[in-house]
Amino acid sequence: MTLNELTLKDKKIFLRYLNLTRHELCVFSFENIYIWKPLFDIRWKVIQGRLCVFFKDNIGCFMYLPPLGVPVSAQHIDEVF
Repeated sequence: MTLNELTLKDKKIFLRYLNLTRHELCVFSFENIYIWKPLFDIRWKVIQGRLCVFFKDNIGCFMYLPPLGVPVSAQHIDEVF
């Protein structure tokens, strides 16, 4: 699976998914995600209608947020992990 490297140009795409549901935590903002770029290689991809955000460093890789978008299915979880 090829993931997209996070850039400022991706803000519009992120806002589309982040604004689908009301969130009160700052982790659900593009700016908060973007500020982690000096510490992590941040990649993303829309998988089966859901925005998935991955953070990677020299220790490993993890999903920073739950998949954003339509309700998550078991098939989607299998593909993401």
